[in-house]
Amino acid sequence: MNTRQAARRYVIVLLSSILAFTVLYSVGMQVFENEPRSLLRSLQVVMQTLTTIGYGGDAPWETTPMLVLVLTMQTATLLLVFSAFPAVVVP
Repeated sequence: MNTRQAARRYVIVLLSSILAFTVLYSVGMQVFENEPRSLLRSLQVVMQTLTTIGYGGDAPWETTPMLVLVLTMQTATLLLVFSAFPAVVVP
């Protein structure tokens, strides 16, 4: 696989992950925390996770499913960052 294909695959995985986590976060906050979040607000939390900026008003979460989701987002962020090196940084 050449560098361009690897970069394209990485971008697709990244965008798919952002979309999936945004929807899961929005649904999870409604179902488990009983605190509805719009998709835009959920996207904000996902981007805060991916960029390691912080969570602000949404933390702490009270239910186990939401804690598991947030931990999964954090773990996926690490995997996405480390997988970017061979795909994008190292030609």
